[in-house]
This record gives sequence, structure tokens and C-alpha cells, in this order.
Amino acid sequence: MPVRLLLLNRSNACTNFAVANDIGVKTMGDLKGKRVAWVRGSPALQKATEALLGFANLTLNDVQKVEVGGWGASINGIIDGNIDAAITSTGSTFMLKMDASPRGVTHPPMPHNDKDGWANVQKLVPWYVQGQCTDGPGNAEGGQEGIASVYPILIGMSTLSDDTAYGMTKAMVDNFSDYEKGAPGAYGWALGQQLYDFYLPSHAGTIRFLKEKGAWTAEAQANTDRQLQRQAVLSQAWTAHKDSDPSNFVTAWQEARAKALLAAGFNPVFETW
Repeated sequence: MPVRLLLLNRSNACTNFAVANDIGVKTMGDLKGKRVAWVRGSPALQKATEALLGFANLTLNDVQKVEVGGWGASINGIIDGNIDAAITSTGSTFMLKMDASPRGVTHPPMPHNDKDGWANVQKLVPWYVQGQCTDGPGNAEGGQEGIASVYPILIGMSTLSDDTAYGMTKAMVDNFSDYEKGAPGAYGWALGQQLYDFYLPSHAGTIRFLKEKGAWTAEAQANTDRQLQRQAVLSQAWTAHKDSDPSNFVTAWQEARAKALLAAGFNPVFETW
């Protein structure tokens, strides 16, 4: 799908494990042998769980995987004593619920100078970026290093007119002072919070506005060009796959998709599902 980025929200919340504060976990490595939630039917949460474990060179074989039917159930499972850790955004209101429970909540830090740990994370989830975590209970006093929570994001398709994308971006940026205190984390929409090496290409209308603001760089353009190329590789591979119409359509697409991306120098991120 030819998705285009307009703006993103990067607050000081972080993507991390919500860990019960009564089991002595201080680092990601301390999760070895613990009960970790596995949300069925959610590839994004599953991949995030694997990536966070990977920071400490752990895999699912190193923990007790507890399957649940939804993300809310994973947090309630911690409170009820059936689970020890689950993926979360530290700014979630569910963290207030955990913090008020007898077990409490903590989030293991992810030091930015741990190059091997971050390489493991970004190999599995390349759009995870470093951030300073202060929002929500369970972070160290004064904040700690971790994965910046980039959520939500404002997107459109390539068919969205340049003028509409330009106008929406301009409205969000020029009227920022009207809504920045309207909700916790709203400050994450600020122009200074934007990322220009994100995994989606920016919309041409948004680029026009960012150039007017002096916020668009050659590096940002190179990243957008690279992401457009990735989308083109996927589109061409998908068209060829549909035309071939193999009997094992889904499994054959998994193989064709990964093969096309790897041949073009891109990380397929996942090869089966």
C-alpha cells in the first residue's frame, strides 16, 4: 500500500515491558525464566515482545510464554498474578492501574550505549528509535533511556492531494499551541519532535510545508527516496505474485516477498506469519 507520512507523535512515553514490581526485575536480562504475555492475533505486539527480549539476547525459549486474547488481558494478567511482564507504552492509563495494584509496575531501562542490544532490537523492529522515557509510572526518577513511543501517526495514501496533505500538516504545526496541552502526550506532535529517518516516506505536500519551515534536509529526502523504493519493490513483487497465482498463495507470497526485499537490500523484518 502506498502509504505516506504527514506527521507523527513522539512523546516521552516509551515502548517497553510493563513488569510487576514485586519480582526483582531490574534489567531486561532479569526477565529470563519469567512469565511473559503473548497476545494472540497481534503480530505487531508479538514482534515488539521478541525485539525487547532480544535487547538482552533472550528469545521466547528463555521465558515462559503466556498466551492471552488481547493487550488489556495481558496487563490484567499481571495484576491478577498470572503474568510477570507484557508489552506496553509507558504512558498508557493501564500503567496507572498497575501502579495502583499490589504488584506495582516497573520498566527495565534500555541504555543507549548498549550497541549490541540496540542492534538486536532494530534487526527485528527497525522502526524502533531511541528516546528518553519520563512519561508514566514505573520509569526511573528523572527518566531513563529506552524506545521512543512513536504513536499515533498521521498518514495518507499517495492518492491524497498535495494541497490536502500540505494543509493538514500546516494546520497541525501552526495551531500547535492551541492543542499541545489538551491531552497527555499531545506535545509529541511538535515540529521539533518529528523524525526524518522514519520507516515511511513523507507525503509530497508535507515535504513542501517542511521545506517552507526549513525543517526538511537532504538526509530526510534520501530516507523518503529509500522508503519509496522499498514500497516499489513490494508492489512489483506483489503484482508478479498475483499474476503467477500459485496454489499455495500465502506461503508462496511469504517467500516471494522476503526474496524480493533481500535482493534489493532491504530488511524483510518478518518472513513468515
